[in-house]
Amino acid sequence: MKQNDILNYCLSKLDGTVLVESWGEKGIFYNPGHTLKRGVYTLTIKEKDGENDKGSNLNRKDVYRVNLGIRKDTFKNMFSYIPKRPPAGGVIQMDYDFTALDVIMPHPVYGWMGMD
Repeated sequence: MKQNDILNYCLSKLDGTVLVESWGEKGIFYNPGHTLKRGVYTLTIKEKDGENDKGSNLNRKDVYRVNLGIRKDTFKNMFSYIPKRPPAGGVIQMDYDFTALDVIMPHPVYGWMGMD
């Protein structure tokens, strides 16, 4: 599946969502009527490594990461616990290969916030 297929699906199926592009990412935000500056984070797609986010090794050909906003309780149910915050440029300490493909796993940097 291509990145635009995911984004277009979300925009067509999730009422009140808008596409936001920033920091080299494309994201889906809930913002009915554009009442908020950006909206409420729902999903982003990251296509390349960033200064403080290299844990997924996204600089490989045709590799991207889909990030979802979930509740902390959901995160705990899926992954057992919320890890500690890593140092700048580091990754969370959990038993995952953050470079693996087609696996649902915590966000390598922001997992401490309860994100996958």
